[in-house]
Amino acid sequence: MLISKENGTVSAGPADILCIMKLPTGRFHPALFEEHPMPGPIKPIEELSFVRLKSKMHHTSGMETLEDAAAHIVDLRKKLIMSDENVVSDEAFEVIDPVSVLVIKNWTTGQITLKSALKNQ
Repeated sequence: MLISKENGTVSAGPADILCIMKLPTGRFHPALFEEHPMPGPIKPIEELSFVRLKSKMHHTSGMETLEDAAAHIVDLRKKLIMSDENVVSDEAFEVIDPVSVLVIKNWTTGQITLKSALKNQ
């Protein structure tokens, strides 16, 4: 859940993430995913096995290098208040199509890392 602050920054929720997707074209797409629970009763995050995330925004044209995409993540972090554990900018995760929804293992419990959850999606 993203919450706007008066100073122009935005606070991210405990399961919102920033990462880099790599498409088959070879381009790198920085992306912000916001937690988007499944329909029905909402459980506390620590009780979930999987977390559903919906693309809030991603760099649609992408970038040529991982370094350029990582620099874009650094720029986004200036406006986003979020945990460092919810950001992966040193590796890209290969996807076939631009992703609008991700369902990944719940890394927020500390049993696995976000990077591991994204690799095994």
